[in-house]
Amino acid sequence: MKITKVNVTRDDQEEKLFPMLLNNFFHVTGKDAFKKIRESGFINSNKNNAYTYTFPQSRNNYGARNGMVCLIDLRQKSYAEAKNHASDGYNFLRPRSNWKEVIFLLLDTTFHKDLRLQARFNSPMVGKNYISMERFNKGTYVPEIECWYPEKITLNKISKVLIVEMKEG
Repeated sequence: MKITKVNVTRDDQEEKLFPMLLNNFFHVTGKDAFKKIRESGFINSNKNNAYTYTFPQSRNNYGARNGMVCLIDLRQKSYAEAKNHASDGYNFLRPRSNWKEVIFLLLDTTFHKDLRLQARFNSPMVGKNYISMERFNKGTYVPEIECWYPEKITLNKISKVLIVEMKEG
């Protein structure tokens, strides 16, 4: 697991981060949660409400309610599409405005086959792991870019960690 530290400002965060995040699946978390992830050796789901939620609606998240780890999927997104998703809804670049550090844990490509995806993706990419849109009525989710890992993610399944320090500017 390679760890890379990146310094960004509000003005250059997209320019610096999108090239590192596009074509990847990743989990986003804060500094305190990352410390717990490193201590335990895995990213766990929040099915039992054991962790503080970043947003109130996360309590009703489809993946968390079903024991899965929530991830963002930017594999088939262009720079413009990723920018649109980050500015319209869930700002995965900085989920909480008061976070000074945001950590992105990128899933190793070997484990992409295990993901659970939204059914709106094209069939060849989805395979048997798609989740029908009707099931999403049973919880919240981020349209088009949220996907899930069906169990805890051990750190050996993470290929890269980006520790992003948010500077003023």
